Amino acid sequence: MTETRFPVVLPPLLVDELQAASMLGISQRTFWTYRDKGEIPTIKIGRSVRFMVEDLRKFAESKRVCRLSPSQPGE
Repeated sequence: MTETRFPVVLPPLLVDELQAASMLGISQRTFWTYRDKGEIPTIKIGRSVRFMVEDLRKFAESKRVCRLSPSQPGE
């Protein structure tokens, strides 16, 4: 009996600008603003500029807002 092997599909480490904006659910223009302010680190390989998926996760996490529910009267 032969063993069936499935190819291992790894998630990308780096993405381009359009992919990064899409992953964050923001417009490319908004993405440029965060990038230009240095809030999203870049990686330059030759003339290509890429973004680490892990950095995008950290950026998204830094924007998380936790709101406390207003206290009930009498508490």
